[in-house]
Formats: sequence, C-alpha cells, structure tokens
Amino acid sequence: MAYIRTLANGNYRADVRMKGIVKNKTFPSQLLAQAWADNIEHSIKNIPNMEAATLLALSDVHIDSMGGEELFKQLGVDLFAIRNQTRLAVINRLTKKELLQLSPQEIEIMGGAELFMKAGKRIRYKTFRDVCTEYLGKWSKKGYTGQMQRVDYWCKVFGDRIMSDIDIFDLCEHIDCMVDEGQRPTTINRKKAVLSSAYEFALSRGYVDTNIVRNVVIDDDTKRRNRVLSDAERPLLLKACQESHWDKLYLLALMAMTTGVRRGELLKRGSK
Repeated sequence: MAYIRTLANGNYRADVRMKGIVKNKTFPSQLLAQAWADNIEHSIKNIPNMEAATLLALSDVHIDSMGGEELFKQLGVDLFAIRNQTRLAVINRLTKKELLQLSPQEIEIMGGAELFMKAGKRIRYKTFRDVCTEYLGKWSKKGYTGQMQRVDYWCKVFGDRIMSDIDIFDLCEHIDCMVDEGQRPTTINRKKAVLSSAYEFALSRGYVDTNIVRNVVIDDDTKRRNRVLSDAERPLLLKACQESHWDKLYLLALMAMTTGVRRGELLKRGSK
C-alpha cells in the first residue's frame, strides 16, 4: 500500500508498505512521488517471480530503476549469487589451505577479492581495508566507535593496498611525514599501536607473515625532557606566585629555585 503526504516544506513524501517491506522517499511534486510509489509496488510484486535468466539479463541501470539491489535482497533474490553462480561453485570447492595459497593473479581471474569476501571465504591477498573491516567485525571490547575512527585513519593511508604488500619502508615513509607535519611522538605512538593491533589480527588469520609495526620505533623524548626556566621566565613565575591567594606559594617557589630541593620535601617542610 502506498501513501503520499505533503510535508511542511511543500515537498511530498511517498511511503510504500508491502510484504513486510517499508520504503519511503521525498519528492518535489506529488506526481513524481506517486510514480515512484507505483514503480516500487510493481517491483515488489514482480521481482520474486522473475526467472533466473531474466535476472541475469538485468543491467545495473534497470536494477536501480526497479528499486535497487537492496530491494531485491529484501525480497529474497540474491543477485550477487545468481550472477556469480559458476564462479562461486568453483570457489566453494576450494579448501581453506588452497584459498590461502591463491596468488593475487589467480584471485583476480576467479572474480576478484570482493567476490571471495562476499562468499565468506578467507584469502591471503586482501586489501588493508578489507582486513580492517574483518578486524573490527571481531572487535568485542569496549570503545568500538573510537577504535573504528582510529582504524579509519590508517585505512585512508593504506586502504586499497594489498596488506601483505605493505612493507616497513611504506610505514616508515608515512611516519616521517607525520613527524614533518609536527605530530608529537606520543600521538604517533598511539596511532602506531592501533596499526599494530590490526596487524596482530592479520597475522593470526594468516594474511601476513609478520607484524611489521613491531620493528618501527618512535623515539618519545617527552619523558626525558629537561624543562629549565629562562632568565625572563623566572621573575614572571615569582611575581605570579606573590599574587597567589596561598601565602606560602612564593616562598616554596623561591626555595625550589635556589636550593633544588624536590617538591615532596618542600611540601613537607611547608606544611610545618
């Protein structure tokens, strides 16, 4: 059943509810809204009754005009399986060992990595993004959204590269760029930890032979930083301490500058 209603902004919303499927879309005119609704109703009635040969003959443009591939799926028609029936039969006969031994060229001849992924088969030569998608799919810890955002950073860097083809030189080159951009070592190390986690997953699944991230060391000198006040900073600090509401702050700061006594000892004496 189709319903057309007018929205507050003057547009028209078409709602179609048939066979448990709900579709809706907004149009600038009632005529377009009604035409779309009629087309969707017609597709819902006819798609389940279409022969395999007819489905195979449909072009992408024709499928979109009928409501899109998602509508076909909702009606129980798997266009992907129908189109790739012969190739899927060959893929499904392969053992797990044979799948992991396929070369990139063999995978491409058999339909490409995407076909193997949609068939639910693990292959060695997956793109970095494909492996990360699988990695996040197995994520069972808290903070999924945050981890997804952190992984997305690396997907923008290596996304479409075959993961096993990425080497330590690629990683070091990008880290050099991060340093040149002024990113702090602590920031780079946090991002590196996320990448290492993704590689550990890939290693456990047989997609790579080693975690190349382990061999990259970022020198974080923030913990060793020796911060010394300049001649211009010292009087400014003392002046600020004098203006403090705590009457002992100036004395403690002055003692620290002149004696080098540790903070704990100063506070201990200041409390007496």
